Amino acid sequence: MPITEIAIKNAGKLGIFPERLEHLEKKMRQWIDTDKEGQGNVVRIMRCGEEIFNGAYGFARTDPEKIPMTLDTIYPVASFTKAIIAALIMQFQEDGEIDVCHDVQRYLPDFTGKNGVTILHCLTHTSGLNDEKMYETVKAFIRDQLLINLPENEDDDDAWREVFLRAAKILNITADESNPWVGWEISQKIGNRLPYAHPPGQVMEYNSHVYDLCKDILVKISGKPIDEIARERLFKPLGMTDSYFILPEDKWDRVMHPGEGTMGYPWQGRDRRNLTSEHGGGGLKSTSGDIIKFCEMIRCEGIFNGKRVMSPMSVRAMCKNYNGHIKNEYSAWAIGFNYHGSKIDDSGILRPAAAVDHGGYAGAKMQIDKENELTFTFLNISYTNKPEYNIHSRFINTVYSCLSR
Repeated sequence: MPITEIAIKNAGKLGIFPERLEHLEKKMRQWIDTDKEGQGNVVRIMRCGEEIFNGAYGFARTDPEKIPMTLDTIYPVASFTKAIIAALIMQFQEDGEIDVCHDVQRYLPDFTGKNGVTILHCLTHTSGLNDEKMYETVKAFIRDQLLINLPENEDDDDAWREVFLRAAKILNITADESNPWVGWEISQKIGNRLPYAHPPGQVMEYNSHVYDLCKDILVKISGKPIDEIARERLFKPLGMTDSYFILPEDKWDRVMHPGEGTMGYPWQGRDRRNLTSEHGGGGLKSTSGDIIKFCEMIRCEGIFNGKRVMSPMSVRAMCKNYNGHIKNEYSAWAIGFNYHGSKIDDSGILRPAAAVDHGGYAGAKMQIDKENELTFTFLNISYTNKPEYNIHSRFINTVYSCLSR
């Protein structure tokens, strides 16, 4: 039963309405079985440190056979990865290895052509870089400066791979041709040498490449791959036993597969490149159970199950708005998290201003609300004609209606 026994027995102490949790359970089934709001969902909700609701609905896979979603289905959580990278950066800062106010170029000398971009700018999406503009600038540079003809077909991966490998040789960029992501990585390295779209600190533009830069800083300083860093510092201390960047092949049969007509089809969860991506902006594979452990650690200011994992000062620093100087309410952003502030967005109008959250492509969502001692994860496989934001806010507002105080 999704409503846990402790939620029923201790409803008053936990400040929840059991009947509203029953309503949430009905809606979860309705959204999948009747309204077809998604192929499948996994939900976990914690209140005051106790799990009050957990449920799996619909299907993790629909072809070649239907496999039900379970609480331990592994989900490529995409951009939620950024919160993990941010926490690792803050741990390195605690240890005196870095300072987020230092320029990126101090740690990555090849990051040229962009003066004054700090790690903090990257973490708060104010670096002045723009993913799409940078990629277009890289293509124009290869065509106009390196005089390499570009493929006519944007989807011809093999042709683009050869273009980037040719560019790498001309520019003396080291490239591992056995890496399935080699073309993309070369494009990022070229982009690091070209001018940015805006001066740093002036505009907030959500960006994934900057979190890959943060990952590269972690890897360079430690001399270890990102999976090993995350396992030592976060996954093992928190008991996140199913969280990986490079997912072991013996766990591949537990990964969700978006079916035809859903977001992420056909590559998410299926393509080897997706399952082995170490991208700092979106490479993590995890479960609802693992993610909620991380969320609870942040809510409890660095402690989980009585063990300190991060400094409370670091966690507090992660959870405040750094973009108040930018005159746009949608620019509010914390370190590794979306900061609610006064936004009217897809994370529910009932959450308080200081709540932080993050989503991921195709439907992953997590939220941390210290004020209400509430955390939850919501992993959704969304249909393309009903994007994830159509259901996220309704789910989140329904969760908040379950609180009695």
